[in-house]
Amino acid sequence: MNHYIFIFKDCALFEVTLLANFLSTQGEKVVIVGEEEKVKVHEGFTIIPDIQLNQVEINDAKSFTITGGNPGNLINKNLLLEVLLKLKNNDTLIGGICGGVHILSELFNIEYDQLNTVEVTLIDNLLVSPPNKYVDFAIKMLEVLDLYNDQEDYEETVRFYKEFKSE
Repeated sequence: MNHYIFIFKDCALFEVTLLANFLSTQGEKVVIVGEEEKVKVHEGFTIIPDIQLNQVEINDAKSFTITGGNPGNLINKNLLLEVLLKLKNNDTLIGGICGGVHILSELFNIEYDQLNTVEVTLIDNLLVSPPNKYVDFAIKMLEVLDLYNDQEDYEETVRFYKEFKSE
């Protein structure tokens, strides 16, 4: 099963790097999805995605996350909507952070204020987060996916990444 992370031109990569790290640390497969063969992100890096959006395998998806960024930079909203609807119908966990929340609101025709919350929020199979909660978003994503080894693993993650304690 794959955890897809969708990136697009000038997106905020930092908002999903911790999530990718957490998933990889748990032995999960992270697949970076792009609209183009190369994606220049806000931080200045040029990323070569693993696959293109039209190659997402719906039945092999555990999660699909949209990072933040300007929704106006999306090239093919219709294809993204098609993929998201199939994932939603499969009860795949769909995440959105920052601009990703706006994209989900627009494409799913959900009132923006319902998704634009001050805390990380789970609504059906949508996990949404404001940009400043990227640590909480990553922690909650693994919790919802039931990927922590045990309660101690969860608590250690919170202590280290959220409370900045090494013990």
